[in-house]
Amino acid sequence: MVSLTQELIDIVFETVNSIVPGARLTRESTAEEHATTYKWLLEELDKWKYVASHDPQTDLETFEVFITRLSGLMAERAEREKITKPLVAGIAVPTQEGPATVVFCDLNNYGQINKDENLGHEAGDMILHYVADILKRSVNNKFDFVTRRNRGDEFVFVFDGFNLQHTNEAMAEIQKQIYETKFLLPTRPPRVLEHLSMSFGCHELVGTEITKCQKAHDPIVQQRNAAKYAINDADAEMKKHKDAMKGDKDYKIWTQREATDDEIKDPKRHGLTLLNPLETGRTL
Repeated sequence: MVSLTQELIDIVFETVNSIVPGARLTRESTAEEHATTYKWLLEELDKWKYVASHDPQTDLETFEVFITRLSGLMAERAEREKITKPLVAGIAVPTQEGPATVVFCDLNNYGQINKDENLGHEAGDMILHYVADILKRSVNNKFDFVTRRNRGDEFVFVFDGFNLQHTNEAMAEIQKQIYETKFLLPTRPPRVLEHLSMSFGCHELVGTEITKCQKAHDPIVQQRNAAKYAINDADAEMKKHKDAMKGDKDYKIWTQREATDDEIKDPKRHGLTLLNPLETGRTL
């Protein structure tokens, strides 16, 4: 059992009685009751910290958390480059830090899914959750992280250890997987959506990028500005990719149709991915 000091007991007492309607915890409650309540408070705090730091729709970290993590990564890389500069003929020269790449991606014509009278926001939300799940699975290193920007259909993530070539290859595979997925949506009646495409852009990080933001005297602001500039650079590359895709004669906008009875009875046999409503947030 946790042993609490009187000061901590007072904190527990004040906290519980201020946030829990009808709480009956008093200073005369037993030590075991105080300890149990203290444990409950810590568990509740962990829950609220998670809620505050994650997007409720996709369960990805919020954009603010992402910016903090990216700015920290860039600051660490800049510091390591500064420390590890070797001397050549008595002159310090920059070293090449291991690669890391910021990726900005966007679902093409996603807004029309929400507006479509046969699909709507619920179908759009399920597709967003599915795409977020694919991106989370692709981020398999503790130094990689992914977020959704502005609660829309734009995602940003970092591949630490991937240069531009490797990142472009990985993204082409993700893009292909999404495009080839045929979604069976539990609308009324159920509908099949296919040919969902994604545009993406990549920006390889350089440790010295933080020095571009020296107008901000506060180092934290400087780091966060550098992270935002890196994301903007990846966004600019994404827009180029989107324009190039639209100019491709084979480019298709997603299509949707009513599902057949056979497809509804056995989606897997027909190569369909059945999406569940977001109560579960999982695919079958």
